[in-house]
Parts: sequence; C-alpha cells; structure tokens
Amino acid sequence: MRKHIILWGTLVVFALLVLLPPRAAFAQQAEVMITSPAPNSEVSGVVAIMGSASTSNFSFFKVEFGAGSSPSSWTLIGDTHANPIVNGQLETWDTSRLADGVYTLRLQAVKTDGNYDEYFVRGITVASNKPTVTPTGATPTRRPSATPADNVTPQATATLQVIQPTQGAQIATATPTPVRVTSQNTLQLDTEGWKQAFIVGATAMGVVFLILGIIFGLRRLL
Repeated sequence: MRKHIILWGTLVVFALLVLLPPRAAFAQQAEVMITSPAPNSEVSGVVAIMGSASTSNFSFFKVEFGAGSSPSSWTLIGDTHANPIVNGQLETWDTSRLADGVYTLRLQAVKTDGNYDEYFVRGITVASNKPTVTPTGATPTRRPSATPADNVTPQATATLQVIQPTQGAQIATATPTPVRVTSQNTLQLDTEGWKQAFIVGATAMGVVFLILGIIFGLRRLL
C-alpha cells in the first residue's frame, strides 16, 4: 500500500512539472533591447529601429527619442504596440525633420502592473543635412566657347531729343556788315607800256650806234 502511494505521488509531481513550466524558464524568454541603430552610430533620413520587446506580464511597448546623451524630455516615435516583438522591426524613425546633432533612443516594455523594462541607445548622430562632398578626381565642367554673337561690342545709338522752346520764336535781326571802300585813282598810268617803249627805243638807238660805228670804221680803212 505504501509503495502505491509513493508511485502515485511521483506521477502527480511529474505531471505538474510537465504541464506547468517553472517561472524561471518563462523569465529567460524576456528580452528588451535595440539592436539597430547601434550606439555612437550616424543616421539620416528614415531609420528602421530593430530589436526585441518582450517581458513577463506584457502590456505594450513604445520607442522614444530625446536630444543629447541624457535627455530631459522624450518624444514618442510612432505609436504604442500591444503585441510583443522578438528580433524584428520595432518602429520607423524619420530623422529628416530633426536638426543635426546627437540623440538617444529609449525602448520601454510596460507590464500589466505598471512596471516596465527599458533599454537605451546613446550617442546616435543625426546628419540629415550633411553637405555633399565632391570627389577629388571629379572633372570640372568647362564653359562652352563664346559664339560670335557673344563677342559683338554693343554700340551706342544716338537719340534725337527735341527741346520745346519755353518762349515764342523770335525773328533774328540782320546785322549790317561794314564794307571797306577802296579809293580809285581817276588817273591811271600805263607803266607797262612805258617800259616796253623804253626798251624798244634803247634797242633801236643801240642798233643805230652800231651801224654808225661800222660805217666810220669802213671809211677809215678805205
């Protein structure tokens, strides 16, 4: 009889161990952590937050961010989630609207009694507005050659400006020009004629003297 009692007691204990797992085994499945992005990493644009949010007496989990390495306030990313996630995407973080700088992520898995497990990722640098660096070996863009039209020198165009007189037109008065009167001699001498007459007379006299000299010379010889 005693052996039967011990046998039945052993069977009951074994059944309880199989049907009711110990709390320690369930506690080992609890996991609250962010695997991506990593601490001290640099992100930009839309970032997928990966990790696990599972704990005992699970109620919901949420992901938040704050400015700096030790934020004084937190901003919820997306919404709260009523189902636990293990090794999956927890949330999507759009950093394009944030100012560049250092931020911290916080994951909280809240229990039904109000307590929670949390996990932090610090030193995440948001660089959404990082300037684009031109490669060193980039070929510079050449300016196209100037066309003949580009070399044409602009020329000034004369503009005729009509000035309207402020007063009535006046007729100009003619100014008499003084005329110099040259006196004329009533008696004019023909000096040129006298000169020619003198030359002719002198020539004739010379011829006469020459002929007379020849005649007197011949008479003496004869």
